Amino acid sequence: NGMQVARQTGCTISGNRIFSNTGSGMQFYDDCSDNQVFDNVVYSNAAAIGVHYTEDAGVSQSGGAFFRNRVYGHQQDVRFTNTDAVMIRNNTVYHATAGASNSAFVFEGDNGSSGWTLKSNIVVNTVASSPCITVLGGSETGSISRYNTLYPTGTALVGSYLATSAATLAAWFGLSGW
Repeated sequence: NGMQVARQTGCTISGNRIFSNTGSGMQFYDDCSDNQVFDNVVYSNAAAIGVHYTEDAGVSQSGGAFFRNRVYGHQQDVRFTNTDAVMIRNNTVYHATAGASNSAFVFEGDNGSSGWTLKSNIVVNTVASSPCITVLGGSETGSISRYNTLYPTGTALVGSYLATSAATLAAWFGLSGW
């Protein structure tokens, strides 16, 4: 991995260019909370995931912010697994890499990724049948998505909400209420 952060609280990670690693670009795990991750560029790493916030079942990381980052060149550009109350704003994600599990933003977890805010992000998605945003079960509770620019091209999707796909913004709003 380009950068791994474990068991850290209140870190500032800023101004990095992370690319061409054999693993993920950035990975946060083992009870990382309240970290500020901003002004980074993460691209073309060999692993399927560009930026991964992850915890094991029964453990959550929480708080913090992920903002003003540019992420591109991965099957899943930004993935949140068992991560709560993170503010994700003002990022640019260009999703153009096909793979088994595609999406620009993914929210998931055995105990969900709840209470997150996805706000004022720009997401361009060029991968056929792939959503800009994927929200899996348990990750919708207390979460908000507002003022994002979601731009799927061709047959790319706006989102997938609890395993139901939405090809248009109207369909996405109907599913998610966001």
